[in-house]
Amino acid sequence: MRMAPSIFAHVMKVIRIACAGFNQHVPLSERQVDSLSMFAMHRTKQKILTSFAPYLTKGTMPRAFDHLQLGEQLVALGGVFRSQMPNHNPDHEKLPALADQWFKRYDDGYDCTRWYTAESQAQESITSGAN
Repeated sequence: MRMAPSIFAHVMKVIRIACAGFNQHVPLSERQVDSLSMFAMHRTKQKILTSFAPYLTKGTMPRAFDHLQLGEQLVALGGVFRSQMPNHNPDHEKLPALADQWFKRYDDGYDCTRWYTAESQAQESITSGAN
């Protein structure tokens, strides 16, 4: 427990680096949100900077989960928290409908690391196989 604060600080630093890299390498047209917007301090800085020098920013960007009600966000947070606990058994979790689609694609042999293109790639391989 004594080390927990430094561990959490390190993890948050790594997440922030990953989010900055995501912003750098994934075009805004694809990601549609600022991945750093999950950090309250970043959002605050963006609002302040936008109010003083809007030409230096891309404007305020929505958070990834702003469209969800707070209760739904808290349910998701609870699930994430439970998943990190010792002896966690995912068989007892209520999974979202999207999980069924993901597992089906995975079982069918799709490259699920390319989730958003798996369907179009499958169509291309069906089309090219028919020729």
